[in-house]
Amino acid sequence: MKRIILFCVLIVFIGSLFANDAQMPVEQPLVQDNVSTKPASTFRDGPNYEFIVEPTAIANSFYDYMPCAYNSWTVRIQPEISQPYGLPAHGIYIAFHAMETSTSERRVYYAYITENGTVTNVDPISTNDVHQGYTGIDVDDVTGDPIASWHAIVEPDNSYDCLASYDLFHMMGSPGLWIDEFIVFDNPEVSQPLTGWDNDEFIWPKVMIGPSPEADHRRVYVYGDNYTSSAGAYNYNVLLGYADFETADLDAQSTFDWTYKTFPLMDQYQYQAIDRTIKDMAISDDGQVAFMGWAGDSLCVWYSDNYAEDFTYYSQYWRYDIDNQQNLDGSWWFENDDGSPAEIYLNPSPDGCKFNAIFTEDNTKIRCFTAMGLTTVEAAAGGGYYPGFFYPKVYTFDVATGEFTFWDMYLEGADPADDFPYIPYDIDGDGLMEVDEYDENGFIVSVASWPTYFYAGNLQDGSFHNSSFKLTENDNWVIALWQDGYKQFQGYDGIAGYEDWFEISEIAIAVSGDYGATWSQPRFLNAKADDENYCPQLDNMMPCFVYPGDTIEVLDDTHGKLHMVFYDDESFGPFAFGGYGLNAGGTLQYSSLSLEFPVPYGGSSVNNNTVPVAGSLAQNYPNPFNPSTTIQYKIKEAGNVTIEIFNIKGQKVKTLVNEYHSTNSYEVIWNGINDNNESVSSGIYFYEMNTGDYTSVKKMILMK
Repeated sequence: MKRIILFCVLIVFIGSLFANDAQMPVEQPLVQDNVSTKPASTFRDGPNYEFIVEPTAIANSFYDYMPCAYNSWTVRIQPEISQPYGLPAHGIYIAFHAMETSTSERRVYYAYITENGTVTNVDPISTNDVHQGYTGIDVDDVTGDPIASWHAIVEPDNSYDCLASYDLFHMMGSPGLWIDEFIVFDNPEVSQPLTGWDNDEFIWPKVMIGPSPEADHRRVYVYGDNYTSSAGAYNYNVLLGYADFETADLDAQSTFDWTYKTFPLMDQYQYQAIDRTIKDMAISDDGQVAFMGWAGDSLCVWYSDNYAEDFTYYSQYWRYDIDNQQNLDGSWWFENDDGSPAEIYLNPSPDGCKFNAIFTEDNTKIRCFTAMGLTTVEAAAGGGYYPGFFYPKVYTFDVATGEFTFWDMYLEGADPADDFPYIPYDIDGDGLMEVDEYDENGFIVSVASWPTYFYAGNLQDGSFHNSSFKLTENDNWVIALWQDGYKQFQGYDGIAGYEDWFEISEIAIAVSGDYGATWSQPRFLNAKADDENYCPQLDNMMPCFVYPGDTIEVLDDTHGKLHMVFYDDESFGPFAFGGYGLNAGGTLQYSSLSLEFPVPYGGSSVNNNTVPVAGSLAQNYPNPFNPSTTIQYKIKEAGNVTIEIFNIKGQKVKTLVNEYHSTNSYEVIWNGINDNNESVSSGIYFYEMNTGDYTSVKKMILMK
């Protein structure tokens, strides 16, 4: 553990090297002196693993940035049999972009890998030799045919369009018969009637195939984010297209009949330069469709239970204010330029935007895996954040209740699901927001986190451009996959003990046996031979940009197969995106692992908890509120009832109810007054109801 200084950095884009169709960060890294940090631990007791297929080369590429798209699935597993002819399938399709030489165009490719891990096909999807990229792909569960989409400039107006093609695997029982590409999003013509803007370019497509309301059909969805800054901000509103098809349409090489829609609130954020909408789309096998993510300080979900025909919007304020503490010399943990204490908070980070959302738990929950970042009110006002304070979280949306919860994935407190994030200086995780440790200089010690493979000091935006958080599932089994670069971060800054981590990051894997409700510790894998997390299969490699397959294959009751793709860089850092390292290229690698799960497949007890019958407590409304809020509750068994208000430190603020109730429905209003008849300050409060054997606690936010 050493005192470090987090350097002020500027985002510098090197013209000819910069990928001009990449997404843009919201925030810039800032200076913070006198911050003392340490890692969470040197070793994490994560899931046991074995390699089934050791890293196997797919293709070489000189484009060493985000080879397999942003949010989209790019590793798709076929069904065992391709219908209607009953042909064997069960291979793996991988979609990616690559540059064959340092001067060639970036093109979109596919690879086909057999069930036993043999690479049999690696070819361009498109025959058009133009700049292409960010390929999304899905596989039809009936035919085993993949549908892929990407963006490129192919028309005289020089706008990016999203194109698509599909491979007629079902005709021959083998890959390689891709139809001629066709345009799905003709930008800006397709969106102008919906948004009213004539310069929209919706790109970076994600493709998903699910059930259709039309008998014997499937529905394919494609969504893209807006590449243009419109009113002066890259806020990424969405264009969604969907089309129904049957096998006969594939036989006829149809380009499908597409329906398009946008989302008014996302449009408002985009064109009025309000907030970036950070989200991903999930679909279920029963016709549910959702966009889950956040905008500003609020988690949000656009939810449809009718195949994306109509959507309902849900949101919940999601900012956590943190007490600023003093170092032993009287200075503040985070200070403003004038030495005054900064106002610190944690909220979903704009830099955690490369994630995916999934339906779990019999399609009753939607979960996404991303990160929460620490910043200050003053820094955020200037568009800034602090490197090293970036913590992975799993967010859950309950379809039935419309409520959000989260799990502290890495750096977890005593209760990772207690609805309050781990506080960096509260090292023992007891939630008291008290400093647990000072270094030899009297500075507060905090636990840092850098869940991204890359850090480069005074020329870096690694958390935005080089982080990726992915989930994959099968019934009650869920896997989280990401990368951790804390030690590489320290090595770059020359911190003693980390000198030989300068070009080494780690792959991180955690597993859940209960649909993602609770999680194991992460298992780390690296290529550093003298480290306890050394993985010999990665020897002499620089793995970055790690992607999982879209499902976990069941090997036995407690072991599942994870398909994994990563880019093995020849020179550390993305040369194609900022000029880091050498222009030496690298190799896209495929591998598969056997992972051990804590609960047998299909054996989760998440849904087997006995639901208390003595009462029920609803979420207060409005929330956030000012000056008052209403709390509704039901009593199902007559008895004494208490409802009490607590502040974030666990101190009781107000007793709202303490009396005998008969069976009935009730409500009580809290006007922000404590038991001493004093107004309380803005912040997070909890209200707890107790009656009989029933206890329930919910969070509310007072904003003045």
